[in-house]
Amino acid sequence: MERPGFDSTETYGHPVDLAERVAEDMGWRHSRHCDDELLIRFEGAWRQYTILFNWHQTMELFTVGVGFDMKLRGRDTKALLEVINLAGQRCPMGAFVLHADSDAIVFHCGQSLAGGSQLSAGQIRHMVEVSISQCENYYPALQIAASEGAQAEAAIEAAILEPVGSC
Repeated sequence: MERPGFDSTETYGHPVDLAERVAEDMGWRHSRHCDDELLIRFEGAWRQYTILFNWHQTMELFTVGVGFDMKLRGRDTKALLEVINLAGQRCPMGAFVLHADSDAIVFHCGQSLAGGSQLSAGQIRHMVEVSISQCENYYPALQIAASEGAQAEAAIEAAILEPVGSC
């Protein structure tokens, strides 16, 4: 939620500067080790997420990668890769990737800023909200597949059941 006085249409010249401004305004723990990267820690319902904002100058591309700790060593990754593939078909913005070298699952999305396009604070917040939402939605399916080796479709259906009825 925005804090009073914060203009979500605000833009900066450098997108990572703006992402840092959003992080400060939201009270998110963050660190910046270079001009083109910003790292944020965010506590979700299922996991603590690490969010990496990246500016790729040569491609004029601003990306958000959301990673989370999941114990994968020694697990059969076939079911996990099937869940990642099915989730990717259902995610309208972004995709999950399994980084084999680090056994990390990361949700990636990006925004082209070609031709000098500007990014707003509201767009950054939206990218974070969508990314975290996708991680929260699909984490249970990924966990089921990683720990039980369940069939991908069954894992996704079990994880994203929509409640029916009223209380």
